[in-house]
Amino acid sequence: MQKKKKRTFKPTLYLIFANPWNDDNVKNLELMGEIIDFAKTTKLPCHIIGQRVLFHSGSTTTVCIHYKTHKDTINELIVRGFKTFQRGDIIVDENEKDEIDYFKKMASYSIGEDVLPVIISMSNGVIQTEVRDLQIPIIRLMKNTQDVSLIWPREGAYETKREHKTDTRKPWRIKTTQDIKTQDIKSEDEIILITDIRYDNVEALVCYLIIAGYLKETQLPEKNVIIGPDYLTALSIYLLKKQIWKIPKKYIGKTFDQTSLEYIHEQVMTADFIEKLWSNQNSFLNIKYKPPKYDFEKTDSEDYHATRHCCFSRQKNKGKKERRIDITKWDYECYGLVFFALLQKQYWSGATQLIEKGYIRIHHILFGCVLLEDEANSWKTSKIMKEKLQHLKSAFTESAIIITSCIYEADVKAAKEYSDGKKIGSKEERTSWNKVDIEFGDCINHSGRLLINHGLTTDAIVTENNTFLENETVQKILNKTWYGSERVNCQAIFIFTILAAVHLFVLPLLMLNMEAWPLLWFYKKYKLPFMKVLIHMLGFLVLLNAYAYMLLFDYGDDGITNSDCFIIALIASFAVDEIKQVTVAILRGKIKRYTTDMWNVSDWLFIMGYATGMILRAGEGIGFQTASKCLLVVAFMLLCIRILNLCCMTEFLGPKLVIIKKMIKDTIAFMIIMAVITVWFSVSNYALLYPNSQFSLAMIETILSNGVWMLFGELNLDADSLTVPHCSFNRTIYESEALPRCPTQLGLRLTPYLKAFYCLIAVILLLNLLIAIYSDSYNSVQQKSGFYWRQIQNNFLEEYCIKTIFPIHLQLLALPGTIISLCYYYQQGPLSSEEKLNNRPMVVRVFLYNTNYDLRLNTTKVAEENGTMHAKGKIDPKEFDAITRELDSNNTDQETTTEKDDKRISDIMNKLDKIDDISKELKEIKSMLETKAKYLDETIKSASQGLETNMH
Repeated sequence: MQKKKKRTFKPTLYLIFANPWNDDNVKNLELMGEIIDFAKTTKLPCHIIGQRVLFHSGSTTTVCIHYKTHKDTINELIVRGFKTFQRGDIIVDENEKDEIDYFKKMASYSIGEDVLPVIISMSNGVIQTEVRDLQIPIIRLMKNTQDVSLIWPREGAYETKREHKTDTRKPWRIKTTQDIKTQDIKSEDEIILITDIRYDNVEALVCYLIIAGYLKETQLPEKNVIIGPDYLTALSIYLLKKQIWKIPKKYIGKTFDQTSLEYIHEQVMTADFIEKLWSNQNSFLNIKYKPPKYDFEKTDSEDYHATRHCCFSRQKNKGKKERRIDITKWDYECYGLVFFALLQKQYWSGATQLIEKGYIRIHHILFGCVLLEDEANSWKTSKIMKEKLQHLKSAFTESAIIITSCIYEADVKAAKEYSDGKKIGSKEERTSWNKVDIEFGDCINHSGRLLINHGLTTDAIVTENNTFLENETVQKILNKTWYGSERVNCQAIFIFTILAAVHLFVLPLLMLNMEAWPLLWFYKKYKLPFMKVLIHMLGFLVLLNAYAYMLLFDYGDDGITNSDCFIIALIASFAVDEIKQVTVAILRGKIKRYTTDMWNVSDWLFIMGYATGMILRAGEGIGFQTASKCLLVVAFMLLCIRILNLCCMTEFLGPKLVIIKKMIKDTIAFMIIMAVITVWFSVSNYALLYPNSQFSLAMIETILSNGVWMLFGELNLDADSLTVPHCSFNRTIYESEALPRCPTQLGLRLTPYLKAFYCLIAVILLLNLLIAIYSDSYNSVQQKSGFYWRQIQNNFLEEYCIKTIFPIHLQLLALPGTIISLCYYYQQGPLSSEEKLNNRPMVVRVFLYNTNYDLRLNTTKVAEENGTMHAKGKIDPKEFDAITRELDSNNTDQETTTEKDDKRISDIMNKLDKIDDISKELKEIKSMLETKAKYLDETIKSASQGLETNMH
């Protein structure tokens, strides 16, 4: 049998059952029957050494044999219904090693996939055969106990091997490890039949054992990893696809290989494939979720190495996009990308099992919910499937909430222990306590850093996961970061009021020292984002009042007044604050984000508008004064709008301003329709009343104003019904404005009806439509007011967590400290996200910006990992199983239907090929018959000619 081997991405287990030759024949036949049933159920290639046969692909009619396979075995297989016996043309020597290699190649070629061989010893068959010398893992199971022994091969050592002992209760947990001589691999209690195995799923048990053995070997000082990482990756993905993954995260000390994505997608990971994968995912495109960064894999012919985002712009060299890639942050993104791949390929159970066992972080869970939503919104998805996917999305969100709650509970416990000064008892707890990060005498709030600094709140907002945002624990964490406490009460409001009242006296003291008591307490309070916004609000209100007073009561045309001096000082301080924000944005690499923020643009427009207005005010002439006045009024308007933004700092006002913003957008869209209707009426009305008017800008204003003011109830009936002598038809008279122009008689008759129709359309219909649009906007925002408030609060937190405690009106006073801190910053160089907490000097963190904000603390990552591990016991797997079982059953039915259709199409194609072959043969026969007929005609013709000649 010769079969071309195809490249595949589904390496599978290859089970070698090592039973002895001289064992009871009845037992061997019984074992062979069990293995036939096992191979049929699992569709795994199963090789029996004693009988020299190989069962594969779940077939009950086809079997691979060896030229040394005994005729009694073949007869028994014929009795059991096997009709096709495959034998390769591979020449082997007279030893069992080559026999196993022969069957391994036969399995690989028969199923068209790479195989991962594993030996299962039956009745001490390993001792009596030569397989113990192979570099293949050996599994030994006991009949009367749950003990399991995994014999791991050692490179270059055939007489000694490494034995890992575990049990079937938790086969992924290695208990003991020792070296053992090959001749000692023997036990009277070893299994004889498959039914002796004390585990309900043999293929899963084998995978667990091999994964556990591989991970243990990588952890030992004397590394003996002669088995490649394909075992770990391929078997792990195999378990995930089969929805039988049960290994908790704490037992997996090594991430999967990048080939895991190739095994799931069954395609080589190239740049072109990543681009198509992300572009085909509508949800990722809508929320602008960036694909992972990657490097092009190096080749021997060129040393090309360029890290870049997997953007969708076409590269000049398309050949490079077809090269295999290496994801740069694979260790961090590994499980998340595997999770995404499982969801994209609709392996729902595998994805949920990763969450259950604590592998998936909150970030990937939230975006996984988007993938489920994307699948649910697809037109191909049935109504029942949509409901089940929505249930699964709810379960995913609940798991993210549980993980967040576990992290928050751990933070509260650590803070309480630290504040109470409790002594930690055990050595392990003392070690963990030393890893706690402290800032200004308080434990770091890891749950808050994850939501704000690491962007989990932003992720929930982008994915519109209201359930996560409205959760009580999430709101407690955000409130604690925003207000400094989980809930705001009368006492907190009183403290905020007092602090705001005395900030002009306390903040200058904090410029000198903030670590001494009670200044440290004041610094912590003023460091709260809510207090920063509140004090900034006070500064803007003072500026607003002074500005209004200057415009109304102290506007000096001839020089600078006292109010002007006060305003100039405030705006200069405001300008210093904006310049510092630009500097900080450049240092943080966020300058693009700063420039695209409309409020920052508004601030600079206000500063430049005021500065330009004051410069023009110094000029002489009415033109300069008029331009100055207009610019100062425009700047005042921008200042008022800026204060509206700061009014969003409360949950009550924030959503209301969102409603106003949404209504303004609706009004702009509505005014397009209204403008068309108004122009129609104004032109028609004036053309009927006053035809052949003189063209001018004032005339256009007069024509359009009539229709516009009618919307507000100004019908102007008397002006359009004038008659002689109160008006005139003489152009000279009405152009000199001595008398108004008289309307035409046609206009007097038709325009009342035109006005009535216009009022019906514009005033009654369209304005009520606008009211309905406003009502709909109000209801839609009010229903999601919590979501909009969290969005506003998150924007404030991201902006004011990095700001210093000094508001805009004290920036000039803090300017020396800002300059000194900037020098310190440049002396130490750019900030790295991997730096330790409080690594930058205090002067930088107090006067420039909070450098701790951008740090990705290792303790925070550990806290999230611990949260996922602790949450796995609180996530109800039955809820997942109830949903995914139905989803997978639907997928299985669909796959079965697809396989049947593929088989039917294949049969039709084979029949068509046979018909083509028959038609070719018929054509050849026809051609041959035509040739013979032609030959016979020529023969008869020549014979007849010869007879005629003879007769003559």
